[in-house]
Amino acid sequence: MKPIKPIRFVPYVEKDRKKRVNVFIYFRNVMISRYRPTIMNTSVCSRMMLEKWNALPETEKNKWREKLYTIQSLSPQSAL
Repeated sequence: MKPIKPIRFVPYVEKDRKKRVNVFIYFRNVMISRYRPTIMNTSVCSRMMLEKWNALPETEKNKWREKLYTIQSLSPQSAL
């Protein structure tokens, strides 16, 4: 008969609140949900979304920022 291992005590630590979603993460999640690449690896897909994000003009990026601020019910100044 195997000896029983002692139970190790791990103190419960309350996790910090999740970080706010930044604009790129919001953009990536929307793009993935729209196009839903099923075969593609997650890291490859994220890299492609990063390339698309970097190729966007600043005016388009600002539109994505406004969408995110609207969803989060934040003003752009309070998100900084």
